[in-house]
Amino acid sequence: MRMQVRVIPGRQLTPELVQRWSELQRSNPGLQSPYFRPEFTQVVAEVRDDVEVAVIEANSVPQAFLPFQRGALGAAQPVAGRLSDFHNWIAAPDFQLDPQELLTRCGLRSFRFDHLLHAADCFQPYIFQHSASPYLDLSQGFTHYEANRRADNSEMATIKRKLGKLAREVGPLRLEWSCNCPTARQTLQRWKGEQYVRTGNVDLFSIDWIRQMFDKLLQNATPELSGKLTCLYAGDQLVAAHLGMASERVLHWWFPAYDRDLGRYSPGLVLIYMMAQQANDFGIQRIDLGKGDEEYKFRIATHVDQVAEGCVDAMRTRQLLRRSWRMARDWVRSSPLRSTARIPYRLLKRVRDWFKFQ
Repeated sequence: MRMQVRVIPGRQLTPELVQRWSELQRSNPGLQSPYFRPEFTQVVAEVRDDVEVAVIEANSVPQAFLPFQRGALGAAQPVAGRLSDFHNWIAAPDFQLDPQELLTRCGLRSFRFDHLLHAADCFQPYIFQHSASPYLDLSQGFTHYEANRRADNSEMATIKRKLGKLAREVGPLRLEWSCNCPTARQTLQRWKGEQYVRTGNVDLFSIDWIRQMFDKLLQNATPELSGKLTCLYAGDQLVAAHLGMASERVLHWWFPAYDRDLGRYSPGLVLIYMMAQQANDFGIQRIDLGKGDEEYKFRIATHVDQVAEGCVDAMRTRQLLRRSWRMARDWVRSSPLRSTARIPYRLLKRVRDWFKFQ
């Protein structure tokens, strides 16, 4: 079947296209994350001018959508860039199209991805590596989830012990699933900013479009997509908070933070434990934790998905150069030169990351 491709600005998605996008998204079990909702692309398009959508059609009926951000010289990346924990085209599970052909029709030079979820067969030649992305399956209720985790490790018992200790020594615990307190949000952003400084990373909440994106997400309170600020209090004291988003039955764990002065109580783990405990009350059956090597994610998770990192390039020679560069970079990281290169690398990384989030 011959496909036609047209590209439209993200701000110009019509109600008809949003409806078709939703139909395709709901028909594919692998695309239930809030990242794949058309409303997420629309929110980011409201705060950035570079968001576009490739509409892939057959006989004037959309068969797939690929949202992206167009960068300099036709280099594209997923919507929200480095903030995107999941990306893919929105299509039925069996949809296939040569990614290089799609780039050419969109007038793009390359499409770089690092969290491609459930990659279609046609993406396999462009993948550099895979990583695990853990999640909590709460579809059978919290009691079933907790019993299974207890059988696998002692993490649940440890969290419950610290939960009780926090309640006794600091104050009774209270979870606000959808908190609208500006002070709580400011506190979370301050905690997170301090963490970024300690770890040598860019403070994401110092970037205007990211703050504006969360403003709009938190104002978006529909079953299809809603921003979530969830706060854990001990008495009247805020001890941990999480800023993320949800779509229908899926919550994405995105920006958690906690009071470091109370670190001995593991308030971040207590927060996600209580969120999992109450998730079904708010229609949530799955919590995605996102890619990362943090040990706690794998100790509380029930399953893992695989996400792919790679790049589609319109020119095969550039594709080979990218692979060669990655091999050289990985060699330096694993070689004796790593300690020598660490300090200048960290400085360059902060500058590089600042530009990538612009």
